Amino acid sequence: MLRYPRRAIIAALALVALGLFLLLLRSNYAINQQPEQQLVRVPADESTPTASKAARLGFDEILVVTAGFHDWRAQGLKAAAERTGLAVTFLQQPSWTDKQKKAFHRGDKYESWSIPGSTGCWLGHLHALKHFLSTKQTTALILEDDADWDVEIKNQVIRAQDFLRKLTEPAADSLWGTEWDVLYLGHCGDRLHAHHKVYEDSATPNLTTYEGFHYGTLEPMPPGLRAVHRSIRPVCTYGYAVTAKGAEKIINLSHDAKAIDTRMGRACKDGTMRCFTINPELIHHHIPAGKAPSEIQTKQDVSAQAWTPNILHSARCNLDRGDDELVSCSRPDG
Repeated sequence: MLRYPRRAIIAALALVALGLFLLLLRSNYAINQQPEQQLVRVPADESTPTASKAARLGFDEILVVTAGFHDWRAQGLKAAAERTGLAVTFLQQPSWTDKQKKAFHRGDKYESWSIPGSTGCWLGHLHALKHFLSTKQTTALILEDDADWDVEIKNQVIRAQDFLRKLTEPAADSLWGTEWDVLYLGHCGDRLHAHHKVYEDSATPNLTTYEGFHYGTLEPMPPGLRAVHRSIRPVCTYGYAVTAKGAEKIINLSHDAKAIDTRMGRACKDGTMRCFTINPELIHHHIPAGKAPSEIQTKQDVSAQAWTPNILHSARCNLDRGDDELVSCSRPDG
């Protein structure tokens, strides 16, 4: 019977253990490895503190959720930001694997999620919110990469800030305050709350042809007015601001809704989150010519003409026009 020295046996066992450890480590790394964080910053005039705040619309940062920086959505938003002097940061999300999607949906619920792009939308927004929290900043505006806004957006938010402060009574030196969790600047509809503040804005869309879900509550408002109010149940997430506390609340929401805007809207309605809405919205999504307008609703009819609902002078549609030659970019006739 062969006998091996005790030291040789211990050494062999140690090598086997080391090999197993390295194999496990490699396997775990392969599962959890994420692509390197890809940030693309679009600069703007920030030569003074006032200019810096204006370039970020009064928030600490403007983050853009995107799956790819080089498609029409992101490139159009970059051009719109440059046209209107906004400093934005594109945060490219990872390519989510089926394993990550199933883990997000608790496994057994994953197969019932049939809306194309819905899972990626959820994960992309959560990815941006987690990045925001990692910066230790106070507020951020989260934009989807097909978002669009009026060329006068900087002036528009000043009026909105004034009237939000009248509702929330924040510290005197705060533009938006932090007495809220989520602030909807961009959406596709919300019921007008009975308690609201109304202010003048000549760039308000024609409410008789409003594209969205206000359920008739905006129609009594005279032309040229916007309102700020507690959210009832806003729809869509084209552009919403969060405080750090609000971002944490969204991240901790249950995933029992097929779309993130549905789940957020429910949390606003039931009081889980303290939400406010600018109504009609200041930000909407842009519909390009000849392309599917949405990653989620790819079966929509492709438009022959580019347009942006509910935005009077779209930044995307006026990229090469001066302020004295602006055109409206509304729904094509017919």
